[in-house]
Amino acid sequence: MSYGNSVNFDLIKSLCSLGKSDKELNIGIAIDPEHFQSKNQIYFQDIELERAYGIHYDLSSIIKKLTHQFSTIKSVYFRSNKIGLKILNRLVDKNIIEFNIYEFTENKVNHYFINRSIHARFDIALNYFTHLDGKALIFDDENYFPLQIVFEDIKRKPKRKLFRIDGKITNRYFMTLTSEFFFENNIISEFLNPEKVKKNIVENMET
Repeated sequence: MSYGNSVNFDLIKSLCSLGKSDKELNIGIAIDPEHFQSKNQIYFQDIELERAYGIHYDLSSIIKKLTHQFSTIKSVYFRSNKIGLKILNRLVDKNIIEFNIYEFTENKVNHYFINRSIHARFDIALNYFTHLDGKALIFDDENYFPLQIVFEDIKRKPKRKLFRIDGKITNRYFMTLTSEFFFENNIISEFLNPEKVKKNIVENMET
């Protein structure tokens, strides 16, 4: 599992650690083919706090909203007027919430844009995630217009599953693995932990 010029050792280590600590989990890891690697350096650039439309990640708040107000919550994060992430949370039945996090970048390999996505299912009755997987999404450069891409169209795009976990997954592990899967993409930090990002920016401004 790699992205850019780097192998994602943090995610692999976390997956192995999770497998050792809970023998009932079913964990699969795919080996990246060579064409999923890129020398694009976009993620090594420092970026400021992003603009967000929607909500940040707060599990209890999302559960409350989906079970009492909405059946679907959509959030969009922008980087310099370009879409960075699209997040879709939806209630698929009375006890199951589906999480989809899609990345939109300028990471181009030959004539294709390679982006990452996370898909997870949370069981409200059990109070833990029962499924988590990460994929590489492939968009050809002639039809890559992130502002015009709707969630329903993403499902039909070519993709390759990179890892999958089935079993009891705590919220802490969901946040850790999601953050590590999107390594070198700082915008995921604002979605998962916006207060920490703001605190770090203030501290950096004061030093």
